[in-house]
Amino acid sequence: MFNLRGDQRTIGEQSRKEGGKIFGSGSRTPISITLLVKKAGHIGKDEIFYRDIGDYLDQKQKLEILANSRSFLNNQMELVKLVPNEYGDWITTRNDMFGEFVPLASEKKFDEGTESVFTINFLGFETTRDSWVYNYSENLAKENIASMISVYNDYNQIDDATKIAWSRGLKRNKEKNKILEFQNNKTTTVQYRPFQKMKLYFGEDLIEYRYSNHSFFGDMLDVKNPVILVDSVSSSKDFSCFISNIITDRGFCGGGQSFPLYYYEKQKPTKQITLDQPTEPTFDYTRKDGISNHALKTARTKYGTAVTKEDIFYYVYGFLHTPSYRTTFADDLKKSLPRIMWVDNTDDFWVFSKAGRDLAELHLKYEDVQPLDEVIVEGDNKDEKRYIVQKMKFSDKQTKDTIIYNDFIKITNIPSKAYEYVVNGRSAIEWIIDRYQVKTDKASGITNDPNMYAKENNKPRYILDLLLSVIAVSVHTVDIVNSLPILSFEK
Repeated sequence: MFNLRGDQRTIGEQSRKEGGKIFGSGSRTPISITLLVKKAGHIGKDEIFYRDIGDYLDQKQKLEILANSRSFLNNQMELVKLVPNEYGDWITTRNDMFGEFVPLASEKKFDEGTESVFTINFLGFETTRDSWVYNYSENLAKENIASMISVYNDYNQIDDATKIAWSRGLKRNKEKNKILEFQNNKTTTVQYRPFQKMKLYFGEDLIEYRYSNHSFFGDMLDVKNPVILVDSVSSSKDFSCFISNIITDRGFCGGGQSFPLYYYEKQKPTKQITLDQPTEPTFDYTRKDGISNHALKTARTKYGTAVTKEDIFYYVYGFLHTPSYRTTFADDLKKSLPRIMWVDNTDDFWVFSKAGRDLAELHLKYEDVQPLDEVIVEGDNKDEKRYIVQKMKFSDKQTKDTIIYNDFIKITNIPSKAYEYVVNGRSAIEWIIDRYQVKTDKASGITNDPNMYAKENNKPRYILDLLLSVIAVSVHTVDIVNSLPILSFEK
């Protein structure tokens, strides 16, 4: 098997590593050449010989390698015999030490006796109709969903994607002749993708998978609860994590898991529905700790009685940013949820915990971080019309030191260091460039315009200021990460 790479469904640095597409615009998936050989008299299991063509090669370079190789019989192919390990790994190989670390996730949810770091983890919302229920404009989100509800109530299963987005749950409700009601107060701000907030309509029956989000943010979703988000298992991207204190879409980290500082346990209703008094019941919530008692006991034994569960939460966030951890256990982090180690040195624990707090402060309040002095904004004359954006782009994709914001404004002298901060496979800056553009969904025909978010929040400079803040956040994040204690993972 000759792996020619070229997976264009990846993003950021991973996409650059995948290199050129063998068939040019005719391919988006990775391409490999596989030769199956049936050998008379062979005894035993099949053998697999493999070569990866390598990182950062363009189409021309790959084709030259193919032309020079000519055949699998060429000794210069340097084929490697693949032998699976005990975990079933063929190409990537897990590290035995990783299994000795403390798991973040509990095997049983809400298990207060667990020996994992957290008692609970969960997924974000999954709507199955994002273009309808999400929008930068709260008003348009309401209009779109009100229109869809009207179509649902008035027609049978009409097959028109510009009028309604069917899902298994919605079809099931239709079969039961259930009537949907538009709920005007059911919108909230959601962290949709890294550094991207949008409005979400979360009315009854229109979010296909709510999972356990009510346990972490309450039924009204107005609770601020810090949550560490990690990439999904089997992600093709290098491991990363982020933090949010509002609800997130499941696709935020590619379908990954979230680990909360707290969760909320619903109590019995304070008002009962009766024939005499058909009042909707109201519920009280008891706040519970997301960090386990076992983790607190362990940390206090190792680092002193001053340690709190909040200290541990931010220790985890700091530790997960450790470069040597991400590198050493890169394969493990693609195949299972993170595990952490308790550092030997008490001072190091507090350094990681403080770094985690500092990173959380940056990442939770990323919109408010002051721009870097050295970054220059050209063409800003305070005219509100000049802040409208269609699609930002780099002046030079190689250096990336200049971003063309629109026909009037450009941002120059962006430090290269800023692009070292990567979340879910893409630099923070590139998330802004990609997500803050005017897009029209092909299926529904619905347009999502980030300028509407700025307009409805009465912040005409919002997108420009956001970009400048995220550049600063990126540089500050890299500085904090580079200051973390150096850990050795050798046995």
